[in-house]
Amino acid sequence: MATAELGATYKYSAIAPDGTRKKGKLDAPSQSDAIDSLQSEGLIPISVTVVKNSSWNISITRAKTDYDLKLKQDEILVLTRQLYLLLRAGLSIHRAVLVVGEENENPVYVRMCQDLSAKVLSGMPLSKAMSLYPKVFDEVYCAYVAAGESTGDIEKAMERLARVLEQSHQLRLKVKAVTAYPKMVSIAIGFLVYGILAFLVPMYGKIYKGFGKPLPGPTQFLVDLSSSIAPFHINFGFMPPSIDFMPGDRSILTAPFNFASPMFWILVMIFAWKTFRKRTADDLAIGTRIDKIRYRMPMLGLLWKYTMLYRWSTTMAGSLHAGLQTYAALEISGRTAGSKWVESVTLELKEAVRAGRSLATELGKHPALFNAQLRAMAATGEEAGESAEMFANVAEALEDELDAMVATLGARLEVALLMVMGAVVGSLLVVLYLPILNLTKVAGDGYSGGTS
Repeated sequence: MATAELGATYKYSAIAPDGTRKKGKLDAPSQSDAIDSLQSEGLIPISVTVVKNSSWNISITRAKTDYDLKLKQDEILVLTRQLYLLLRAGLSIHRAVLVVGEENENPVYVRMCQDLSAKVLSGMPLSKAMSLYPKVFDEVYCAYVAAGESTGDIEKAMERLARVLEQSHQLRLKVKAVTAYPKMVSIAIGFLVYGILAFLVPMYGKIYKGFGKPLPGPTQFLVDLSSSIAPFHINFGFMPPSIDFMPGDRSILTAPFNFASPMFWILVMIFAWKTFRKRTADDLAIGTRIDKIRYRMPMLGLLWKYTMLYRWSTTMAGSLHAGLQTYAALEISGRTAGSKWVESVTLELKEAVRAGRSLATELGKHPALFNAQLRAMAATGEEAGESAEMFANVAEALEDELDAMVATLGARLEVALLMVMGAVVGSLLVVLYLPILNLTKVAGDGYSGGTS
């Protein structure tokens, strides 16, 4: 990959010695010089990208695009496993990285591997070169590689990385499989209810008109609801008049949107929620409140919480294994846990650790977030001087609990959702048949009165 010419300005993101993240811009002859300048100031570069260059550089667009490459987790896992196997086979680092990209169909991926190989061959450490691709290799990944380079055993570091990534990937697949079922069943329930309201209720409404009797309150409400259920009023033209796929009137006042439709307001609420979450994505206070509610939800709440704790413990173990200080490991773990609640707590934990207080004691101040097992293992690790190993043990214990939880959660969700479906559909059918039952009762009472 082409590097920038003289006079370039670089935008950087780096970790300071106190564990905080710093962002800014600097001028340097090349990216390597920019990285060296940051490291001379005691900063650990995470991302260094060119933002301005001389008019003679024609590859600036491609360079920015390449450095913004993003890979899926399974692709990063394959890359890591391949690197480990090639290094174990005796290939040099630059040659192993080059071979990894040879058969890939993504040209940006190939250029990334070629760029990494060229930088390593020119004397740049692999961890430093990888840090230029922050969307592929995060801080923990680069810290693992840097630790392997410092000890001269990068093969072992890649093996450990591959194992951690594979465990995380398998766990994500299990959680995804469990949460996919309720999503699919919920969607099915929604379509079923909509189908009953949109097609079955209008048919019964036409039948009830011939009774000449007022409908029971629940049935009348259902008929009124079905007439305004469609979020859009559309007349397809080619359909026979007897086929009505969109209940409700076709007046110009309500076309094309039916503002009285519950479906329309559901769509509005979904859009409003997504917009709200996008605008408040970096708000720790709002994110903390949402996480507190989410982790208290029945069934799935505990699964989400343990998954978050697993990611946090794994990242802590990896960061400490890689040689980072505890406050720096907390900074990285707080960002990678996937919880704003953890991020907000991390600010307090970092300050406490930097002040010399016990991490286990500080974790104990947040019992609703960090369970007793995690706190006890953290205390044992601090006393024994083996915090990295203890956090790794915590991650293994959480993984076992998650496996057991996933094994039973699927069956419980299935029963609960089937009960919900039966209750909803059954209630709708009972409400629909109320007029018929009433007519039967009225007819029976009339017959009894006539024979008495």
